[in-house]
Order: sequence, then structure tokens, then C-alpha cells
Amino acid sequence: MKILNDTLINDLKCGHLVRFEFGSGGMSRDGFYGLDILPIEGVSVVADLNAPLDLIPSNSVCEINSHHCFEHVSNIIGLMEEIHRIVIPGGLIKITVPHFSNPYFYSDPTHRTFFGLYTMNYFSNVDDQLMTRKVPSFYTSVRFRVIDIKFSLMKRSFLSRLRWPLLGKLINSKVKWMEWYEKKLCWQVPAEQITYHLEVLK
Repeated sequence: MKILNDTLINDLKCGHLVRFEFGSGGMSRDGFYGLDILPIEGVSVVADLNAPLDLIPSNSVCEINSHHCFEHVSNIIGLMEEIHRIVIPGGLIKITVPHFSNPYFYSDPTHRTFFGLYTMNYFSNVDDQLMTRKVPSFYTSVRFRVIDIKFSLMKRSFLSRLRWPLLGKLINSKVKWMEWYEKKLCWQVPAEQITYHLEVLK
């Protein structure tokens, strides 16, 4: 791990809260420091998300955003534990990844981890889980609150661009519809991606 940005080094040294874009590819949002495995232009931190983020102090981050990055990580439990360590209580996490029904997911040889409706519930207290199916949460002691989950359906044809927005709104409107979709419909109408909004609990 290496920090390339002097402003970030100073912010962390002075105890200023920072925001990160994980897997930024050099194109992080305004107000966010980019973190990527490659030292390309625009990246502030070079890091492998399978390894500890040991240069980022505990409770120094207030928000993390990530778009199509976590599927490349094999050690998701370790990454979630590191995120929990570096983010302040109440800090917000937004993670967008390919859904397991996305047929293009399987073509990329660098994809390592599948994601579905229940994935982030494994990091939350059972009583707090949004879904009716409760999953175990004993794989790690760190805890997040799942604020929201949304599917984005694939729109690869003219007809799907017309039809799927309405279907997507229905599916995302209630937990029971999301559960029904993933059990019964996702292989016929694949989801391109799934987005999780999380809050760090400490």
C-alpha cells in the first residue's frame, strides 16, 4: 500500500475526515480520494483491497463509494472488516457490483466474488436485516446497518429499455418483490448490478 497524494497525507496527519472512492481507476468523484490497485493518474492511494489498509488510520473516513470494484476482491470479509475499522461510527458506504444473474460477470477472469440480495446481511445483526429470510452473521464481529438495496435491470435491447424501468420500480418497491425477483425471475430478466447503502455500526 502506498499513499501518493500529499494533501491526503496531510489530511490524515491532521485528523481530518476523508472520503474514498474504492476502485476509482483515476476518476473519483469531487471530494473523494481515489484508491486503486494501479498507480494511474488521479489515484491517491495504491492498494490491494485483499490486504489490510494499514496506512489509513482507524476512524479517519466518513464515506466510501465504490462502483464495480468489490467483485474483483476475493477476501470480502477481510475488506469489510478493514472498512469497518477505518470508517467512523455512522459513516456511509455505497457499493455497486454486478448481480450474480448478470451473464457478463462470468466472462471477466478477474472477477472473484458473487453478490446477491442477501450478501450484506451477513455483516448485519439478524434482527436488523431487511429481508424476511434471515442469514447468519457469525462470520465476523463487525456490524453494518443495511439502509437500502436496489437492483438495476439489464437494458440491452430497445424493448428492454422500454419495459424494464417500470418492472425495476416494482421490484425495488418492496422487500417481498425483491426476494421474489431473485428467486423466480432474475435468470429470465437479469440484473446488471445491485447497489447497497450501508451505515457503519460501532
